[in-house]
Amino acid sequence: MSTSATIDNMSVADSNESLLAIPLSSFRTSYLQCDIYIQREKNGIPVLYRRRSHPLEEADLERLHKRGIRTLYISKSNEEAFRRQIDEEVLQNESIPLDERYRELLKINEAVFVQAFRGGKLDDLVRFSDKFACQLSELVCRHDLIVDELFAIMEFDNGTYTHSVNVATYCLLLADRLGITDTAELKYIAAGALLHDIGKRHVQLAVLNSPSPLTAEQRKHIQQHPTMGFRELALRKDQTWGQMMMTYEHHERVDGSGYPTGIKGNEIHPWARICSIADVFHALTSKRPYKAAMSTDEALAVIKKQSGTSFDMEMVKCWNTTLKKIPCLMA
Repeated sequence: MSTSATIDNMSVADSNESLLAIPLSSFRTSYLQCDIYIQREKNGIPVLYRRRSHPLEEADLERLHKRGIRTLYISKSNEEAFRRQIDEEVLQNESIPLDERYRELLKINEAVFVQAFRGGKLDDLVRFSDKFACQLSELVCRHDLIVDELFAIMEFDNGTYTHSVNVATYCLLLADRLGITDTAELKYIAAGALLHDIGKRHVQLAVLNSPSPLTAEQRKHIQQHPTMGFRELALRKDQTWGQMMMTYEHHERVDGSGYPTGIKGNEIHPWARICSIADVFHALTSKRPYKAAMSTDEALAVIKKQSGTSFDMEMVKCWNTTLKKIPCLMA
């Protein structure tokens, strides 16, 4: 191999070039041939690892893994082609089990979502969520999906990405069980769920990552996130009313005790009522520094107790019935 292709002859990525983070485990040697970058030091600038003229081989991937490298980078200009290839070779590959495709979808999108959510442009986050939602809805709403296997590989922490993806998955599952079958509507619901907490981009990280229960002042601060998120999305032409209401109303409660406006019952958009159940279910079943995660049975009992007061009664019945049929959750 020529020295221009080796790790010893790397050059720093052009400061004007935007790079896309890809998990090492998501790379296949058959994938798009393009320049590949690597981050040698934590928080360092990615540098050139391999020119497009020297494709990756399995031995390269093994060596990188042994060195503790878990992320590679490609130019954003290659993103569309790379994702198209992932979609064709993995996500649409019927020979790969659906739960494995779901796991791969989550893995390849995490770094991009986290970067766009915290420091990226709103346009990038919305476009990304729209594409992600299309793929997510296609997988989750498959009638041959073994939901037990899907839930068995889901993660349960309170990180922004995990929360957003799990809430979107729950929303899709509940919407499907409620009889929503239109593919466009399901995609909009998934995209709206991925962005439901977009207002938290403006909440202090110290509050979001608090290792202890929030103070009254901190709680007041964080309760502004639905309004801040709605303001970000309200003037966009690429958001439906239902999606904006998922952001604005997912903390409203059917008895009027929620926020930010205290509306009640059917005044709350049905997609927001779906999202509120998904949002609370994930919060209850996720581990936090100051509390253990509830079991599925415990979380369902909490939600059922608040049926007709906090949550839509018929939707709660549907959600309970759906989850009671998933063995891995009720074990």
